[in-house]
Amino acid sequence: MNLSSFSQPIVSRDNLARLSDAVGVSGGERDIRQIVLRLIKDRVSDVLVDPMGNVLARRPGSGESTLRVMISAHMDESGLMVANVSDNGLIETTVVGTLDPRYVPARRVLVGPDKVPGVLLWAPIHHNRLQNIIAPEDMRIDVGADTRGGVKATPGDRIGFWSEYTALTETVVRGKAFDSRIGCAVLIALLDLLDQAPLPFDVHLAFTTQAHIGGRGAGIAANRIRPHAAFALTGMVANDLPKLPDADRAPSIQLGNGPVISIRDARAVLDRQLADHVRLTAENVQMAYQFEALVNQPAQASAISQSRSGVPSLTLGVPIRYLGSPNALLNLTDLDQLALLLHATLSTLTPGILEQ
Repeated sequence: MNLSSFSQPIVSRDNLARLSDAVGVSGGERDIRQIVLRLIKDRVSDVLVDPMGNVLARRPGSGESTLRVMISAHMDESGLMVANVSDNGLIETTVVGTLDPRYVPARRVLVGPDKVPGVLLWAPIHHNRLQNIIAPEDMRIDVGADTRGGVKATPGDRIGFWSEYTALTETVVRGKAFDSRIGCAVLIALLDLLDQAPLPFDVHLAFTTQAHIGGRGAGIAANRIRPHAAFALTGMVANDLPKLPDADRAPSIQLGNGPVISIRDARAVLDRQLADHVRLTAENVQMAYQFEALVNQPAQASAISQSRSGVPSLTLGVPIRYLGSPNALLNLTDLDQLALLLHATLSTLTPGILEQ
């Protein structure tokens, strides 16, 4: 069967839009968690929100295999936190996760649980004589107040980018937090695929927290689930823009060229047996795929792999342009193919594949 020839969307565009637009900065994933719970609660067993805020659930298999497989998708995004409110009404911030300072100046943001609209303040470009871009934590947020009392925010409140999911073409969409929300959308779509073709073993779904500050949620979830194998879903940096004259690497991950198999992240080299299994599965179903060995961003898979006595783990994802910005770009065909490839990989997974 050629899975790359499907004609209907596999991943719900409405779900992706809702997840992308919602704010869920690390440690403040409540809004994302509520969306996820509404979308899965009637389709899974043993739904649990653990003390870390992870949403854990089990999709029962036929019972023919005793494998326990964990699929993890993180809910959080990088953003800011209120550090202090100045007497003049400007909000001082600190970064939560990692923000590229080139994406930050003059961006619209939503502050705190009440989603107070504001703008990241920076000197107008014709008055800014600095050679270097100001770090996000050295900027201020203007919510239109002129005194401290006019600001409805307190230290610790999360601050997220304000962005609207938009279709640019039939296949390319723009939005924020795609690095995390694509995994959530694919994991929800997997339930539809399991309705059509169940697995012989239980699949444990983990919508995790705090991936951008060390992958803490995924590690805690893995300790509870005790999987025999795990796959982590995420967005990955697409480096497919025109090559600069002084660039030392050719593009390796390109929008529209299929799902990505990542064999390392910032903290670990991931499981080669699982990577080979996914690769062979993609080739068997005639689906394009991409390999990535240069990822230097923190990921869930390394945290999962180090849980308990060790878990074979692998990261799967799709290319994202301008990853981490409020205006990231995603190819929906890559996303649908990731969902199909994940299901095909699980359908042919056996205990023997996990043996070293």
